[in-house]
Amino acid sequence: MPEGFPGKPQMPPQILFLSGFLIGAFLFPLVYGTDLLQVTYDSWIFTLPDPDIKQHYLGFLHYAHSDWQFPPGLFDTLSYPHKMSIVWTDSIPGLCLIFKLLRSLLPKLFQFFGWFGLFSFALSGALSALLVRRLTKDTFLSLLYVPVMVLSFPVLQRLYYHTSLAAHWVILLALLIFFEEREWNLKRRCVVWGLMGALCVMIHSYFLPMTGIAMFTGEVVLHLLNHTPKRQILFPCAAFSAAGLLTLFLFGAFSVPVNHSGYAVGGFNANLGTFVNSLGDGLLPPFENKYGTQYEGFAYLGTGMILAALIAMILLFIRLILRRMAGKTFRNICMEHIYASACVVMILVYIIISVFPEADLGTLTLIPDFTPLKIKVLAGVFRSNGRLIWPAYYLIILSSAAVVKRLLPRAGIFVLLAACLLQLPDIYYFAAKKNAYFTEERFFMNPLDQIALNEVIGDYRHLVLVSGDNTLMMHAGDYAYQHGLTLNRFYFARDINGLVEDTLGEYKMKELPREDCLFFFRDGAEEGWRDSGLHFYEFGMEGIVLGSDRVIPSLPEI
Repeated sequence: MPEGFPGKPQMPPQILFLSGFLIGAFLFPLVYGTDLLQVTYDSWIFTLPDPDIKQHYLGFLHYAHSDWQFPPGLFDTLSYPHKMSIVWTDSIPGLCLIFKLLRSLLPKLFQFFGWFGLFSFALSGALSALLVRRLTKDTFLSLLYVPVMVLSFPVLQRLYYHTSLAAHWVILLALLIFFEEREWNLKRRCVVWGLMGALCVMIHSYFLPMTGIAMFTGEVVLHLLNHTPKRQILFPCAAFSAAGLLTLFLFGAFSVPVNHSGYAVGGFNANLGTFVNSLGDGLLPPFENKYGTQYEGFAYLGTGMILAALIAMILLFIRLILRRMAGKTFRNICMEHIYASACVVMILVYIIISVFPEADLGTLTLIPDFTPLKIKVLAGVFRSNGRLIWPAYYLIILSSAAVVKRLLPRAGIFVLLAACLLQLPDIYYFAAKKNAYFTEERFFMNPLDQIALNEVIGDYRHLVLVSGDNTLMMHAGDYAYQHGLTLNRFYFARDINGLVEDTLGEYKMKELPREDCLFFFRDGAEEGWRDSGLHFYEFGMEGIVLGSDRVIPSLPEI
């Protein structure tokens, strides 16, 4: 029997952690199957319709097998002759560095994304179990909530198209620290939050603001509780920021002159209706967002968790009214329940920064965008700010469970059990679509291999895309890796088109050596190079024209 029933001892936290870990690990193959765990099977990556995961995979492969640079996060085989940071391929930089150190032990084709998904499921399960019990004091509920937390709708949406951002265990870890750090001294908090800052960068830098807000809120709460000097709030913040910046430096994020213009906040924000909008991937009917890009702020709670949240809000409202009738001031009520108040504040903060610079409810604009462009450009470092809604998503689920269990001591466990059971059909609807797709065996052959480019490549060393879309960049990036070549242009998280165009001009004017370069032209771009001295050839693939300083006998010159 669970601890929610009298007379039952608590499960040791280590056993609870392991139980949640195993449940999470068990859920992964139920959704995604086991084929993705084959490290040499990468056809599923190249046959996915979205280019993002191809970018992440090829970024990892090129980085892992490129020469070492300083800072160690730099490589140049996808942006030749310029260096690029592995941070800008969203390839989970920390694991990329580890596997680069171990590359002599790895097969040439090696994808770790399947195992990373399994690990993320397992660790999310472990941390969820600890979090729910920390808030409800009930082991039965903590294990009951593991599938709800692990199979969250934002995670199912992200895995697999933006794998690193599906590592929501980072958010759960920060929330667990937030609730657990009350008994820690200042030194320990500085160390732990410093490590968290480094961890965020090693997974994905968007986790920095998500976890940083929890850290700052926690320090303010401790200051109010313990009446410590205000300056102590700054020490963990400084450790967190310094560790994050140092890790970014080591991965070369500051060594690349990327173009941030055009990366203003706006459009990739969240919609205020996100918590009840399934976007067609749940039981509740979807509704239209104002912008199609507001899928970045997808945080559908599911029918069960929506019900639990509504019940929790009603109970809180009734409790607040009763306290006010008993003569309690609002300030006293907040101080008596300071962690509950802090959760409400954090939820509001996450919602505000995720919907910035305007507040939309469906297609209706409640607060228009009146933010100056300079501020939006400054905030464009985290342009897809809709993602910052995810901590609010988990806080709503966790807070609802805590409120219902606390304010309904006996009936609460049955209410939450019903909510979790109601959530399962909603999850199944989304997970079943994922399972049908990822358990189907797929085969991929690069079109550049299909048309026997090997007979043309000879001793060329560099592929130069003068023009081309994401599809061609992915094919060329894969082919370049397979044959030990470099590529000049790729799909990065930040724009280096200015550098690419400058280099193309130097190639065109023969200011850079080009004897070992094979040029790719699309959409008639070769016409601007007719006086460059190149030989041009019909390539026979999607209207591609090849250019070379050499004569290629096997291709018809045009």
